[in-house]
Amino acid sequence: TVHLAGDFQGWHPGDPAWALQRAADGAWTYQAEFADGRPLQFKFTLGGWERVEKGAAGEELQNRLHVADRDTTLRLVVARWADGSAPRATATGDIRPLAVPGFLGGRRVWVWLPPGYDAAPERRYPVLYVLDGQNAFDAALSFAGEWEIDESLARLVESGEVEPLIVVAVANGGELRTDEYTPWPGPDPSAPAGGRSAGGHAATHLAAIVTDLMPAVAAAYRVEPGPGHTGLCGSSFGGLM
Repeated sequence: TVHLAGDFQGWHPGDPAWALQRAADGAWTYQAEFADGRPLQFKFTLGGWERVEKGAAGEELQNRLHVADRDTTLRLVVARWADGSAPRATATGDIRPLAVPGFLGGRRVWVWLPPGYDAAPERRYPVLYVLDGQNAFDAALSFAGEWEIDESLARLVESGEVEPLIVVAVANGGELRTDEYTPWPGPDPSAPAGGRSAGGHAATHLAAIVTDLMPAVAAAYRVEPGPGHTGLCGSSFGGLM
């Protein structure tokens, strides 16, 4: 069964409420109502991110984009689907898991160390915190394609284009992602009209990163302290955060 997953329903890839119906001509169809002018991002899946739509060569695709405008019919084609097989591990370089007791209920954290970290025990490094950390280094952990931060930084540090730095990848909370990465509550797309709200806990999430995670990273690794040496980055909701 083909499903819609998008920013209008929390990016849930197998929600039965967003399952398409197969028509007599073999096309899959879905009808939904949105306010005029609302920007929409979405993808098609076969019920899970391991079976998300792909490009003709099997490549990752950007989100589909559409702005609601009166009565509109979109006729779209999926070139192929991910085959559902487990992706191979692609992490490279010195990547270490970091256990932080009490941090977001045991949230997974990975630390990428720059080349030469152990050979220069007196040196301290700026640190970049990455949200949706499952996507940072390893396709086997990713839910939306690996970002190749490890390969890219190894190349950029080696060429001298960026100074060596430490990268701390923080996993999202899965079903909690909308709550954790949005600063204000909004309508829950899975609830009936006028129903419950979702999101709005970004300040609490950021406070946990600052008060629980950052001191643990500073205790375990040689980081330069202070905001001038600390960055935070993300994509999509992580970019909003």
